[in-house]
Amino acid sequence: MPISSQDMLALRLNAMHAVLAEDADYTLRFICRWYSERYNTPLHLVATPEGVVDLEEVLQTFYETRYAQMTDPEKEKEIALLLRTPEEERAEARKADQDEAENWGFAKMIERQAHAKKAKEAKAEAKRLEELKLKQQAKIAGDAPQGDRPVGAPVGRPQPPPVQAPRGPRPPQAQGQGNALDAATVDVKKGSMVNTTLPEDVKVVFMTDEEMAKDAACMDPFSVERPKQPRKKGWKPPQSKK
Repeated sequence: MPISSQDMLALRLNAMHAVLAEDADYTLRFICRWYSERYNTPLHLVATPEGVVDLEEVLQTFYETRYAQMTDPEKEKEIALLLRTPEEERAEARKADQDEAENWGFAKMIERQAHAKKAKEAKAEAKRLEELKLKQQAKIAGDAPQGDRPVGAPVGRPQPPPVQAPRGPRPPQAQGQGNALDAATVDVKKGSMVNTTLPEDVKVVFMTDEEMAKDAACMDPFSVERPKQPRKKGWKPPQSKK
């Protein structure tokens, strides 16, 4: 008779349950299979109505063989188990169930602790990577975090306030000395703010247009050290010698 997939699944589940529970039916079938293999007897002839070996003979042979292989301490323990009363058997069964429940609870607790530890390590690693990323960004910006400044604070050095450079007359300058302020001279409106790279104690003064024109008229275009002399009326350039 063919067996459907559902029947096959049910048989497999029943077989697994019998192996785990080790009930009386499973034990009896196990002993019959052992006797069939041990004494080379077909299984359908062992402990069956049409068989040649009675069930009592099969069980007697099995337990005699098993007990004969035990040591003396193992035999004494087996005797204590065989002489238990029904109340003692039920008490031991309850204790076994309790121990199994405690072991299950302990295993679950260990699993929860391992999961919490793993989550904590993952969080610490994420924080470390974030701090490393911020430090790299600060290094790229040219100002890595230093001192007690918290990581992630705005980077960069504070810029000094702009210097207000009012316009006015420029102080006299010694002959032969270059003007250090000419490079910083710009055309700005009165009262405007100018950012310079000069020290803070240097006062920047700008010339007016009239002063710059008068100063340019008195300077020799070929020398910045010798002032240009005014020409007299009727002056003529000397003739070159031929």
